[in-house]
Amino acid sequence: RYVIVYVPVGPGGTSGSHSSGAGGGTPGGFGGFRGKKGVVVTGEGDGGAGGADDAAAPPPGPVAHTSREVKELYAKFAKDFPNGRTVILGTLLDNGKGAALSPRSSVSPLQNQEWKAFLHNLGGCVVDGFLDRVRRYDEELRRLDSHRAAFVRKLSGGASPDGGGDGQSNGTGERFDLGNFFLVKESLAFTYEQVQMPSEARMQYGELSAFLPEDAWRRLAAGSGGGGGGGDGGGADDDEVRDLAAAGDSSGFRRRVRKSSDRNLRDVSRHVPPYMHAREVRLLFRMGDPVGVLSSSRGYLDRGHRDRLLDVSSGFGGDGPDGGEGEEGEEDAVSRRSGLRRRLEAEAEAEAWALRSCWDVRTSASGYFPSLDRDAVDRPSRASAGADAAEEREAARCLAELLEFAILRLMRLGDLALLIKALEDEGEGASGTDELPKAVNPIRRATSERPADTLRPWEPWRELRGKDERGGKRGDNGGGGDGGADGEGRSGGNWPAVLSPSSAPSWLLSALAGPSPYESLYLELAEAAAHLNRRAGRHRLASRLEDHRAEVLMARGDHAAACRVLSSNAFGACARDQWTRAHYWRIFRLACCQRRGDDVLAYLETLTQSFDPKLRGVAPGRTAGLFQRDLEALVADSAVADPRWGAFPFLETELSIDGGGGGVGRRDRTSQPLPFLRRKLTKHVCSVGERLEFTLRINSHLPRPISVNGVRLYLVTLERYERVYRRDSVVAEDDAFRILNLDAPIEIQPGENEFRFGWRPMTVASYVLATVEIQWKEAGFFYDSALLRRPMIGLDVRPSEPTQTIELNPLFLIPGHVQNVRLVFHSGSDIITEGVVRLVCSDGLQVVPPNTDAAGLDGAWGDECVIPLEACGPGKKIVITTLVKSSTVRQPDGGGGEAGGDDDDDAAAASGDGGGGGVQTMEARVETRYRQESYTSVMEEGEEPESEPMSTILEAMVTTLDRPGGGGGGGGGGG
Repeated sequence: RYVIVYVPVGPGGTSGSHSSGAGGGTPGGFGGFRGKKGVVVTGEGDGGAGGADDAAAPPPGPVAHTSREVKELYAKFAKDFPNGRTVILGTLLDNGKGAALSPRSSVSPLQNQEWKAFLHNLGGCVVDGFLDRVRRYDEELRRLDSHRAAFVRKLSGGASPDGGGDGQSNGTGERFDLGNFFLVKESLAFTYEQVQMPSEARMQYGELSAFLPEDAWRRLAAGSGGGGGGGDGGGADDDEVRDLAAAGDSSGFRRRVRKSSDRNLRDVSRHVPPYMHAREVRLLFRMGDPVGVLSSSRGYLDRGHRDRLLDVSSGFGGDGPDGGEGEEGEEDAVSRRSGLRRRLEAEAEAEAWALRSCWDVRTSASGYFPSLDRDAVDRPSRASAGADAAEEREAARCLAELLEFAILRLMRLGDLALLIKALEDEGEGASGTDELPKAVNPIRRATSERPADTLRPWEPWRELRGKDERGGKRGDNGGGGDGGADGEGRSGGNWPAVLSPSSAPSWLLSALAGPSPYESLYLELAEAAAHLNRRAGRHRLASRLEDHRAEVLMARGDHAAACRVLSSNAFGACARDQWTRAHYWRIFRLACCQRRGDDVLAYLETLTQSFDPKLRGVAPGRTAGLFQRDLEALVADSAVADPRWGAFPFLETELSIDGGGGGVGRRDRTSQPLPFLRRKLTKHVCSVGERLEFTLRINSHLPRPISVNGVRLYLVTLERYERVYRRDSVVAEDDAFRILNLDAPIEIQPGENEFRFGWRPMTVASYVLATVEIQWKEAGFFYDSALLRRPMIGLDVRPSEPTQTIELNPLFLIPGHVQNVRLVFHSGSDIITEGVVRLVCSDGLQVVPPNTDAAGLDGAWGDECVIPLEACGPGKKIVITTLVKSSTVRQPDGGGGEAGGDDDDDAAAASGDGGGGGVQTMEARVETRYRQESYTSVMEEGEEPESEPMSTILEAMVTTLDRPGGGGGGGGGGG
């Protein structure tokens, strides 16, 4: 493809252009040949056919502004050069400055359009050249692929592809050239990479792998005479090719492919897969896809590991260890053992390569995903640098799969080391038999379906405790109580060397030196894999790995570390997802580990959690019985007395309130929100002295009955309850207003149990049924209502209705007379602690205190009289008598008369009625403080706190007698 640029220089150019004469100079920055009316510049792309339609089309530039001669010349170019694109730059030499362009500020719209047309055609030419090159590569690949089918059939059949004729020719004698096919396919990938299309380039490498069988390169390498190790017979030259392939050096590797002596690439065939992987990784990095790099590496390592194992199998195939017929006889025993060892060592090299490569990928990934490191959990995420949470989660998944693959390779390495050790032991013993002694991988034994310590009879915790007190050490065989089984798996000292120091890193060689470093490496890999699985959201896989780690730690005797792992794992993903069977197994193993340690408190908590009702369907009956026996021994230990144990699920409690006698079971209720708990309190309304019954239902999930020391119910005032929880505390005994007890001993049977508390409240307040305490031997279990998923219950105790009464006689007072007034107070069933009587008179009435002497009567009259009321018990009567004086009610006569002889007080009273003679009143008000009748008997029990008396007010009134019709004064005033 090419572009023809025509620059008119004569007077017949584009309008507005300046002529430079027939011999004008060539424009600066362009090269070309001189035409009749201008300079023609050509820019060549890739040659080839096609594109004539695009060239014949009119250019997007402003051809209409050119002269007729220029248009004719443009049409001639388009006709004579159909594979190119013609562009007219008539304004290139504007302003008479040759090739100099005008300043940007003075660029005319015509110049702008012409340069846009030039750039458009130049870009189109590049695209056309790219498409033409892709088309030609595709045609060549199709031609080569027509011969590939016979080659694949021959290669898949196991025969060497060297032979001619059958399966190799397309009928014309032409054979398939794998080297040429590889180079052409990769050249197409280079073409896509050059135009910034890395995804398409990566696709070409994927197609190249798919065009041949999965083990095609391995079969080619085997045909080159490499043998069981993969064919290392190339010396320094082979090492150079391996380095080029690992580095993805395309120029160097392609040069070696061209120099290959065989068109089937036998010389470099086993280096082609790592080379293509390196190229694919480079393209993935250009695409900005580090997660894709991890995924591609996982697949490459899997395929490479499998190919290496196939190489070992083919290299040591046949009936004998060396691939021969293998004659029978005792003299061949040493030879067979030697061949078997070489095969095991070759397999170990393949396993070590996969394990080392997995760890290298994990180490390299730390630079791209630092937040996935175990020691960098608190470091900021790469989300701010362009990697979102989803990308990190996917990267964690890929890395977790890599480490799980590495763990499998490590376990196989342990198997191989033990087999080689068995071969050495057999040789030293000169047994002369082909059967090897049984070798057990310590990791496989620890993570088996039935760990060794579960095969022994269950020893009660009290007996284990007694051995410890007598100085015996528990877990002498690795701490797991595995006895001989554990000794068998860990005996024998160091392992023989199975890897060459030149082909394995030092950390792997050290790990294969013996059981202890081997287990340490496994624990490190499993911990890293579990962490990555959690970051990837695969919590169940993480839980399984943590379970295996704990089993290995238990087998090593490190019970403290095993308990830490199991404690976080037993109540993790399996509990949240209600994976009950796995959940119970982890609790069981945690208990097996804790019972051999010194942490009595942790073991007690685990045992109580094992009786969770959710686990009842999967818990074996015998296991529950053994756990209860240990639990009963634990609660009798003094070490469990100090902690405040919470609401464990082996006992479930539920509280309710029953009404007293008289059918008040359905008492009034009120609701009150508790913002400090984000809960709602349901309060039952009752009165002081009312008999209340609280029902406590205890559901026991233990298989056998137990006898507890006591059950207590804490009643806390609502005000105190709020203060306790606002300071982030829990209800203690000192916070309780009243503690209700059940007498011991108390038998709790398996299943539903019902107990009752009775109470007569004597203090007005709002209460919360805060806590139920169950004291079982030395351990106290507290069931706080704020922490339970049950309605919170309270009491609203209000004052009892007073039974006191008063009587005031006479029924009415006679105006103008002094009369006796009698007040009778009846205490009813209440206990009166103190009181006061107030007699208050209206205008015109006066009263004197009781028992006033006649001599001092005139000075004792007043409008109000206060009389103290003595304390008295129920059923008492108190009588108070005093005198009341009323002024005469008169009809005003306007002129005086006989009535004028009355004293001034009477006149003032009469005038105060406005001439109407209004009614006068005396009010009696009795204020008392009292207690409910059962207060004395309740307080004699010595359990109820002292309370303040209740108060009430009783009122009565007596009035003066008025004339019928009211208001009139009428006669009789003085006579």
